[in-house]
Amino acid sequence: MILRLLALLAVLAAPCAAETGYVGMDDGRPQARGVDGTLYTVGDVVAGNPKTAEPRRSSSNIFPVYAFDGRWLLLDRSAGKGRIAKGSRLLVIGSAGIEEFTAAKSSANWGAACTDRKPSRVRAWWLKGESREAFATVGTPVVAILLKENAAFDLSKAHFYALKNEVRESIYQRLDFAIRKANVEDLKTGSFAVKPGDDEGRNFAADPDPLRLQMKIDFGSRLRVKGLKDAFLLVEGTQVSQTYRRCMRLFEGKDMLGGCVAMPNVLMAETRALEFVAYDPTRGGSPFVLAYTTKEPLWGHERWGFRVTPQGPLPFLMDALDPRCRENF
Repeated sequence: MILRLLALLAVLAAPCAAETGYVGMDDGRPQARGVDGTLYTVGDVVAGNPKTAEPRRSSSNIFPVYAFDGRWLLLDRSAGKGRIAKGSRLLVIGSAGIEEFTAAKSSANWGAACTDRKPSRVRAWWLKGESREAFATVGTPVVAILLKENAAFDLSKAHFYALKNEVRESIYQRLDFAIRKANVEDLKTGSFAVKPGDDEGRNFAADPDPLRLQMKIDFGSRLRVKGLKDAFLLVEGTQVSQTYRRCMRLFEGKDMLGGCVAMPNVLMAETRALEFVAYDPTRGGSPFVLAYTTKEPLWGHERWGFRVTPQGPLPFLMDALDPRCRENF
């Protein structure tokens, strides 16, 4: 048992709203920072109009971790005092493995978020490992999980494997129309929300033609999921007039499992800038997929986490460094 890790990360979440900056967690429910700066619980956010949602502010046991200035920096975006203290134990999951670290020193970070194009203070912690080998074992850090006092865990069965992009013409031939059809249905129901003021997009959504959608599969890879024989995870982007949506989707053969898990790119990290890795805590076919940047994209580094089930992927972490307050933005 890995500290009930499956239970901790098994987050049931609704797709993210279109107008978000970064997303954190609220007792297991993802949150989005709206364009007005207010934090909302995802699932309550109405795409394009976040002010209609009820604000919620809370903390979490899952945090993004970034390599910064030769060290590892954990960002704690939770409101209030936060749950981490000096000496807190954390499991850090990265591109190659998982190891335990401790919170060594707190620091006020002014390069991770902006408010009104001015730097905002974000609580951060420098992480300390038992040895240099611990950093090498993890690889590129992505997420950290806060451990309870005296918690025990077993990492002997944990398995990591990189997800390589396998998109080619045969993938389009097999899945293209199913993706287009799903986007058309979402346009009809409004779950694929057209931007306010996009009159051409709104007219198209009233009577959408799947063949006129501009759709591209930017990433796709086979995945080992218990109960599925031919699981394929992909990220596609669809453009309707001035409106763009990026989705993670899961297929079994030609069948789509679940709907669009939105990957909002408000900070404009293109999918090709992301690396993908699967982490299976028990080798039992219940993988978590982590996506992360290694080279800084246009706006800033990003960290993503998804649990993949036979019903589709479920997000549990979305975070990005937000340098939009830089000069000449």
